[in-house]
Amino acid sequence: MMNQAVNGDTKKRVLRMRFVTDEGKKTNISLSECKEGVTAEEVGAAMDKMLANQVFIFGLDEKGGAAVVETTVTELF
Repeated sequence: MMNQAVNGDTKKRVLRMRFVTDEGKKTNISLSECKEGVTAEEVGAAMDKMLANQVFIFGLDEKGGAAVVETTVTELF
């Protein structure tokens, strides 16, 4: 479960994929609620498919990296 409540805290996991566009600019594509334990190989393969299919308006030229970002939100009141 991606958005887990623990002691009133909410934990979120986001997969952030970084690409370099055909204009040399860096851009991020973020997907919320990625599965726990996602591997570098799985993410790399998904990014390769995005590059091969050019499914966005702007052209993606190469992979720039990827990270799973986890945050915890503690509601005070």
